[in-house]
Amino acid sequence: MRCGCLPASQKMAVVTPLLKKASLELDIHELKNYRPESNLSFVSKLVKRVAVKQLTEYLETNGLQPLLQPAYRGLLAV
Repeated sequence: MRCGCLPASQKMAVVTPLLKKASLELDIHELKNYRPESNLSFVSKLVKRVAVKQLTEYLETNGLQPLLQPAYRGLLAV
């Protein structure tokens, strides 16, 4: 966290194609009917969570959080 960089091994993700709407009868052979889903490693998810927590605490401590936009604060503090 101090150096501000993530090792290259933690920047890799496993990308899996998923059908956009599995309930609809879409043509499974059309690429436009799929969306990519990226699965990151546990370590990169942990680093993200720590970074979000530190940033949120900094913004709150210094009064930099917008007062009129509290809708997603609970999601960021996870």
